[in-house]
Amino acid sequence: MTAWLSERDRTEARRLCVQARRLLEQAYEQAKSARNWGILDMLGGDLISGLVKHGRVYDAQSSLNQAKPILQRLCVLLQQNGLDSDLEGTNISGLSMVLDIGFDGILTDLYMQSKIGNMKSSIENALGKLYALERQL
Repeated sequence: MTAWLSERDRTEARRLCVQARRLLEQAYEQAKSARNWGILDMLGGDLISGLVKHGRVYDAQSSLNQAKPILQRLCVLLQQNGLDSDLEGTNISGLSMVLDIGFDGILTDLYMQSKIGNMKSSIENALGKLYALERQL
């Protein structure tokens, strides 16, 4: 797949892979932390645990938003598509967060845990593809 790349393009692709991987790993750790805070929130946490959970979700989404254009540039460079498609379902809306804080209950907590779990899973899939690509480069 990458045999046709010039050495300059291969170097650029490696650089983009490293940048994207770092951001995705950061987002993964933040999503994992959000999930842990969500468990605490479900087990009787208070407003503080809910706010910390949402802070971690916000941080994870911020890292993902930084990674997406890097992944898009990488796809263009490699004349591929789909590397960033795993991250399409990772946005957790502000409305979901407001409902979770405003109507703090087991149903909204479970809903948020599901959304955070989906985010974490999407990041894992994207990281897996990125690791494989890095090995090829």
